[in-house]
Amino acid sequence: MKAYIGHLQDSVELEKRELEKLVNQIQQDLEKGLSKEEFEAEELNNKPQRDEMDQIVNNQLKLQKRIAPQLSEAHIRVNVAMSYNWKEKNKFTIFQNASINSSEKMVNSFIRKGEQAFGEDKFAPYREKIEFAFDNIKGCQHDLMVAREERDKARERKNYTFEQLKKVDPIFKGKLWKVAEEYETDYIKQFVKSCEYIFTARAIKREKETGKIQRAWSDKDEALAIEMAKMEILRYVYKLSRKIGKEVKTANLTGDLWSYSTLEVECEDGEKQIWNTHQITNYSCYGRPFTQWPTRKGEPCVHNINLNKWD
Repeated sequence: MKAYIGHLQDSVELEKRELEKLVNQIQQDLEKGLSKEEFEAEELNNKPQRDEMDQIVNNQLKLQKRIAPQLSEAHIRVNVAMSYNWKEKNKFTIFQNASINSSEKMVNSFIRKGEQAFGEDKFAPYREKIEFAFDNIKGCQHDLMVAREERDKARERKNYTFEQLKKVDPIFKGKLWKVAEEYETDYIKQFVKSCEYIFTARAIKREKETGKIQRAWSDKDEALAIEMAKMEILRYVYKLSRKIGKEVKTANLTGDLWSYSTLEVECEDGEKQIWNTHQITNYSCYGRPFTQWPTRKGEPCVHNINLNKWD
């Protein structure tokens, strides 16, 4: 999930950069197609305001010579330009200075400035390109939001008990869980027996090493082992559900769930799949052994017992 979210974040950033490149190209294309006469005609509309600004600058210069002679004319012009209340600016200059980001407000503002400068008809093809690029960003952002929500749900469910998960997780309504549920009683019995054996063996070993009497296997230990066993079955169902990748119509499970098992399923679309799971010991680059439980698609394996069969 972490890698998938990282991939989606990269996709969002890539689409944002593509939108910015597109906008820069549109500004360049329209600027090249703009005649000098059109630009100067628009500038004439603003001449009274620019003359007014020049008059303000001249008045400021006369005043500054007496009060603050250290201020330059350029500094005064910048201050006047920043504080001047324009009634109307050159629409072509406004468009060329317009920036954009992935917010809907900025995208709509850029389109509006383009239509005001060049007309809706002329700007229509550019508008379509911008909206298409923006839709790509929104699509990636939506996928990222969904992935983050799923990640947060998964984090929250890590602290759920088996019974809490059973109330909220839709996987319990699927047919794969019905197969595993038939397997549940025998698996839990074997799992708890194994846990008790390991607990007792370790207690005896510690008693010999320390000379102190160790506590006995308790009801609390048994309840914890039962919870762990149920979670082991659920993990198997999660794993096989992801492997199968579609809805299941019938299923047949044989063998020992994680140690050596075969799941044969027929999907709703008629496809038949066979999945073999077994336990192996692998070794790290430092020679340290560790256990793995690979599940591979293939032919059915022969097991000594058929623990359950369900259609």
